[in-house]
Amino acid sequence: MATRAHDPKPDPMDAILTEIRSRVRKEADQLVTRARRVAEREQQHMHEDMDAQLAAQREASLRASGLREQRAAARRAADIRREELAQRQQFIERIFSSALVALRNAPRDDRYRAWLRRMAEQALPQLGGGAARALCNARDSAATAKALEGLPISLAAEHADIAGGIILASADGRVRIDCSAEAALARVQDDLRDDVLTQLGANE
Repeated sequence: MATRAHDPKPDPMDAILTEIRSRVRKEADQLVTRARRVAEREQQHMHEDMDAQLAAQREASLRASGLREQRAAARRAADIRREELAQRQQFIERIFSSALVALRNAPRDDRYRAWLRRMAEQALPQLGGGAARALCNARDSAATAKALEGLPISLAAEHADIAGGIILASADGRVRIDCSAEAALARVQDDLRDDVLTQLGANE
């Protein structure tokens, strides 16, 4: 009997995470370059301003002017750092937002259904045994029903406002386990955030 070849392609979540890390490598260079250019412009403006001030002052005030220049430089450096941190946070938020869109638009193919089934099988023991109910978004009803075939899970008539994945509930509704795309992404968010910040730091 012929053996079915192993499909080397990743499931939707693995594929999205791989894409995120690839985008981080590309966009981190651009972000750091932009931040560096901003810093260089600010430094140039600072020196031009201070040169103009020093040229207009007498020699007796140079020491006081130097102190003011140091304070001004410190303030500008702090402003640049705050702007850089704000840009990094915006970058991270944009990455996670695009990842969620990618999960929402991922093909509902065999890999997607296998991902759903794996999450359901892992969550079932946490519901205390017995039958369970699954909620999915309106688009995924057919794919979810097929993915859950043979499992003690019935597909709820109502839909969940999620990008993908499922939400499982015990038969009595007392226990719910969030296996949505949003929850899956949230579980790896800290690791991805570390990856982003590490990549940004490595490019400075």
